[in-house]
Amino acid sequence: MARHTRSAGLCDHLEACADGLPTWPIADEAERLRSALNDFIGQDGPSTADLAGMLGPGVPDVLTAALLRHVEARRTDDLVHAGDLLAVLDAAAGRISADALGYMLRCFFAARRQAMVLEILTVLTLGRHRLTAEGRSLLIDGLCRRTA
Repeated sequence: MARHTRSAGLCDHLEACADGLPTWPIADEAERLRSALNDFIGQDGPSTADLAGMLGPGVPDVLTAALLRHVEARRTDDLVHAGDLLAVLDAAAGRISADALGYMLRCFFAARRQAMVLEILTVLTLGRHRLTAEGRSLLIDGLCRRTA
């Protein structure tokens, strides 16, 4: 959940930046965005293999395998989008239009928020028999915050 908290903060930060367009972020703000995106790319979150391992031994069933593939695909997309944003922010401001930057920002934070919901739903679905009441409650609270 700590990784989700950091990701949610990044999404909020990027959304505020997008809301401030068409004015490009000033140098200090652009540097904070670059730093936050680099941190996101460097985060060591659990892999889908780690998630599968938490769910129990054995070959995953069709549902488990499908959900884990979706989680992995979303994570890969998020990393690519974060890299694209870094490339744009590293270039001189104004090389792309403010509209294009806004679109890129909104694509990233909307997709990342959806990915977090998918990760929570995956754990709730696949780990339902292994979760403590407190763990389940924590995940449901996180899910409710992400859909509000």
